[in-house]
Amino acid sequence: MNDGWLRALGLAGLRTRLRGHAREAWSGLESTASRLGAGAVLPSGNSRRIAQLRGRHAGRRCFVLGNGPSLQISDLDRLRNEVCFGHNKIYLAFDQTAWRPTYYNVEDYRVIDQNRDTINRLRGFQKILFRYKPGTWEKDDSTIEYDLYLPDAPERPDFSDNPFWGIYCGWSVCYSSMQWAYFMGCTEIYLLGMDFHFVVPNVNEKDEIISEGERNHFSANYRSKGEIWVTPRLDRQEKCFAFGRDWLAQRGVRVFNATRGGKLEVFPRVNFDSLL
Repeated sequence: MNDGWLRALGLAGLRTRLRGHAREAWSGLESTASRLGAGAVLPSGNSRRIAQLRGRHAGRRCFVLGNGPSLQISDLDRLRNEVCFGHNKIYLAFDQTAWRPTYYNVEDYRVIDQNRDTINRLRGFQKILFRYKPGTWEKDDSTIEYDLYLPDAPERPDFSDNPFWGIYCGWSVCYSSMQWAYFMGCTEIYLLGMDFHFVVPNVNEKDEIISEGERNHFSANYRSKGEIWVTPRLDRQEKCFAFGRDWLAQRGVRVFNATRGGKLEVFPRVNFDSLL
């Protein structure tokens, strides 16, 4: 993980020590709601919004979208009635389709730093956003913030069953959304647009990349020349995806890769066109 991510997650050690307290708080929240019955009014704010997502899509499938070159606007049009997780600059497709994600998720600190105002202006769907610097996100009913934890070591991934106390970093925002999907009760998760391959220009001494106009996404305008982006750690992503696949399988949740082509072979392949 580069220095920028370590700075972004600089409170990870403290937050790790607080996770047990958050678990206890969640247990107390659920216990109170159970005692009060179906009409219970949960605490206001972020905790209430998270609690309302638990089991919301029980037994349903969902689509977790990467933004690779293989993702087509026509794919999005066909997903209008599906539960979908969109990420990062997926909003660049909005002027070409009536589709909108059910949930929008971002955790990359560079994407946040460079696009915060645009993300804050997004409306019409639930945003689930990495709790970054104080004051980064506007507080409203469409926004949920979550903590992001590093696993104990890159070679030992983990998977959260409850975002109330945090989500585990998998070096891919799609891994975070898989954890949210489990919390929401989804029993089939389909990855789409996960090309798992990047054209990478030279990396600077901060382990960052200065874009030279390379094409790594569905939109030619996704990243402007000179824009800074974080070196993709596909080796760590692959380990996390494999761990998540097995963790979910033990709990009856199946994950498939519906991407056209690409290099991610952790999950069984399915033909996207056969799903709809």
